[in-house]
Amino acid sequence: MEVGSQRSICRTLMRNIPCDIFTAIAETLGDLETRMLDFQRNGYAVFAVEYPGYGLNKGTPTETGIYATTKIALKYKQETLVVSPKSIIAYGRSLGGGSAVALAAQESIGGLILESAFTSAFRVVTRVRLLPFDKFDNLGKISTVKCPVLVIHGEDGRIVPLAHGKSLYEAIPNRKQELWVKFTGHNDLLDWAGPSYWESLSEFTQGLD
Repeated sequence: MEVGSQRSICRTLMRNIPCDIFTAIAETLGDLETRMLDFQRNGYAVFAVEYPGYGLNKGTPTETGIYATTKIALKYKQETLVVSPKSIIAYGRSLGGGSAVALAAQESIGGLILESAFTSAFRVVTRVRLLPFDKFDNLGKISTVKCPVLVIHGEDGRIVPLAHGKSLYEAIPNRKQELWVKFTGHNDLLDWAGPSYWESLSEFTQGLD
């Protein structure tokens, strides 16, 4: 689909519990196929968004472009698929957490799931925010999120340490749930979490309005 100058590549697997998937850095929809099928098998409808500059989506990946693509996806779901934002669960992994948090901060969606998300891009390297250069200030935005939030993070994460997940969790003002997975890092979390991963998602989604 195309809206204005931005183009969003999306894929819907099934219609049950709508769950928006926002890709992680250096991941395309092809890379996410196994994970999307896992969500499908566990009863979630998946609407995945591919950022500009990734996979089949032309352009250059920028913070502004990623946010714009997310808004285009929401507009498409509302106007074409006729899906209410309140029935949407935004799921963001790694870099995808930035677009998911921004969406939840601006729109009245049903829920937000963050997996291996960072507090901000530069804090991954410096541990402090570098103004005005920092990108994806998730920690600053999450305090304005009104929907329930589930934060998932590996306890042994080196790319994005656990401290990021805990800082985000502590800043959430409303209903929240956490899953800290032992012996796992950034890219092997789902493998190590096992059934507890899907049990946490089920508990979280069943408690949504």
